[in-house]
Amino acid sequence: KRGGFGEFRLYDHIADGPTALLVEGRDMDPADFETMFNKIRELSPTLSLISHSMIPGDVPFDFQPSPVNNIIMAEIFDSPKQD
Repeated sequence: KRGGFGEFRLYDHIADGPTALLVEGRDMDPADFETMFNKIRELSPTLSLISHSMIPGDVPFDFQPSPVNNIIMAEIFDSPKQD
């Protein structure tokens, strides 16, 4: 839910970024991915692992969200359309 209200929607690592997972994230520097990762880890260790990458064990360079996630999600959404 964007801003804590409205419809649930899929988290987009690139478009939303980890700031979207933090209610008080608006006060944080959106380019300081390591600080955001540490704050999310403090609140929810499990969520912190997937807040930057949906690939298990993958910690992207400089804690920046991985664009590979969008490629994986596009393939998942397109898979029912393939024969």
